[in-house]
Amino acid sequence: MKLLVYIYVHQYYCCSDESWRQWKAKYGKQYMSKDEDSMRKIIWENNLQYIEKHNSHNKYAYKLAANKMADMTNKEFRQQYLGYIPIEEGPIEYKHLYNSIITDIPTSVDWRTKGYVTKVKDQKQCGSCWAFSAAGSLEGQYFTGQTNYFLSEQQLVDCSRKEGNEGCDGGDMVLAFKYYEKYGAMNESVYSYLGRDAKCKFDENKAVAKVTGYKKIPKMDCNSLKNAAAVTGPISVAMDASHNSFQIYSSGIYDPKRCGKRNRQLDHGVLVVGYGTESGEDFWLIKNSWGEDWGMQGYFKIAVGKDECGICTSASFPTV
Repeated sequence: MKLLVYIYVHQYYCCSDESWRQWKAKYGKQYMSKDEDSMRKIIWENNLQYIEKHNSHNKYAYKLAANKMADMTNKEFRQQYLGYIPIEEGPIEYKHLYNSIITDIPTSVDWRTKGYVTKVKDQKQCGSCWAFSAAGSLEGQYFTGQTNYFLSEQQLVDCSRKEGNEGCDGGDMVLAFKYYEKYGAMNESVYSYLGRDAKCKFDENKAVAKVTGYKKIPKMDCNSLKNAAAVTGPISVAMDASHNSFQIYSSGIYDPKRCGKRNRQLDHGVLVVGYGTESGEDFWLIKNSWGEDWGMQGYFKIAVGKDECGICTSASFPTV
């Protein structure tokens, strides 16, 4: 009887009108009408139930939380935040193939502690994840030990369509590197992020970073990815991020039961900034582009496993 009372009170507290108001205030949520408010509250409540059920199981190494995306259906989330579009490629050309294997690498790496990683940014409701991943990898390559470059993602969104990218409708990091090779990259301070498609405003006189080419890591070769992440710097990767559990991920080592690995299943571009081991489980340390109020202050950990969620399927970085 006591257990039943506790569950009832706990659920009532979680889904009360006051809890809803507090959550909206925390994330600055405002809706167009009372009907939309009611609809969003129902979606939020459903996600809360999913979160509570997941977090009650000790078998999961990661936790979920009612973040800023908790009022969205999974379909809405996928449409608005996932924008990686894999390009169809044959065998990797030798000049682009990463084949430098060093056996003596550290057991753990975190490029953030060395200054190679800039602050977490927010792509907003624009499928520009690929641009943030590509810019982040180039920022790491250009770090001098003292000076960081904060490169413009909006430049890639607006200006790399000729290379095959589609702005807020998606793109690929390799195509972004090809664009950089032709034109170079501008700083965010002179080409600020809008979170929407706009007219290209590239100015070659203001380009601050140049690219000589790019390297691709062999598909599904997690050992080569680990090697590159150890000696090269932050690496652009794609993943299957379509799951509700990733939408409202909070902390821990993400390791879902089902996750895509094939090229066509990848839908999100992110940045590997390190790797390590926690409680005996190996993980990749990855920077996302959904703001500091998602995940672990904008980052997440994912199990190394066997190409978990496709992390090792499409990895690349620019050469400078």
